[in-house]
Amino acid sequence: MGVAILGAACTATATPTASPTSGGACTGSFDKPAEIRLGFQQVPNGDIIVKQSGWLEADLAGVKVTWLPFNSGGEVNQAITANGIDIGLAGSSPVSRGIANGIPYAVPWIFDVIGAAEALAVRKTANIKTPADLVGKKIGVPFVSTTHYSLLSYLTVSNVDRSKVELLNMSPPDAVAAWKTGQIDAAYIWEPALSELMNDGGEALVDSAKMAELGYPTFDFAVVRNDFAQKYPCVMNIWAAAQERAVQLYKSDPDKATGLVAKEFGIDGATAKRQMAGLVLLTASEQASTKWLGGDLLAAIKQTAQYLLDQKEIDKMPDDATLRAAVVKDYAAAAVK
Repeated sequence: MGVAILGAACTATATPTASPTSGGACTGSFDKPAEIRLGFQQVPNGDIIVKQSGWLEADLAGVKVTWLPFNSGGEVNQAITANGIDIGLAGSSPVSRGIANGIPYAVPWIFDVIGAAEALAVRKTANIKTPADLVGKKIGVPFVSTTHYSLLSYLTVSNVDRSKVELLNMSPPDAVAAWKTGQIDAAYIWEPALSELMNDGGEALVDSAKMAELGYPTFDFAVVRNDFAQKYPCVMNIWAAAQERAVQLYKSDPDKATGLVAKEFGIDGATAKRQMAGLVLLTASEQASTKWLGGDLLAAIKQTAQYLLDQKEIDKMPDDATLRAAVVKDYAAAAVK
């Protein structure tokens, strides 16, 4: 099934005519790349539904759609910088860092608002019951990630000196391996790796839903290279419409949606459903509103950047103009049915 863009068909031909401004309707022929390179992560959200459904492959006929796996937002930042991908998934902390460091990309979509799908899993036998019990412990966490930001924030609000906790830079798969061999006492990671720790003698000391309540919300963002979005606005519209289709499928037929995630991850449907319940998926209409891409999200990104600056994780704050340019609501608005 094709994806409609504002009720107007996007007809791909080799010779482009006029392309719309970002978010505009695509009519007639339009420019398209020979290949679109999509960086994805093992996160149970709409991007995985799009990947498993093959919608982009169908709706971008003649374009090679390449899905490339990454373990963290820091890796995605590096790939964008090296022109290795066109669109990728990265958490709000690495994106805030990327904007501050001048990576030429923008946020056209919010994959999810992170809740209990990210948590600090602690080994039950380590007797970690309070934040103070983390002193002297080894914690695995992907540096420059949302969980890294959440963990640092948790230590701060709990008045735990971070220098007295040993933080080890590990991707979720590496954290699982280190957990199984007893090399770490805890790990702040995301699903589906999180469930592996919880099912292997772990329990959650805190999760990202609680951290959001404490004033430290986190998100999984899409990021797109500025030059790609500027050159191929119709392709971006089609991509955003596919993401909206995934969100609507999850809301209207969660069994089918979580079944696609289960297939991607090699898990059963019930587990996929539980993992997805730890994330909030926003519709295109919600995303284009003033609460999210249309306005208030800027404050959350700015807050994250300020925290990173205070922790000496970045050298300078991005100015307001840079922040505004890095958040684009037009593609979400174009995907509203």
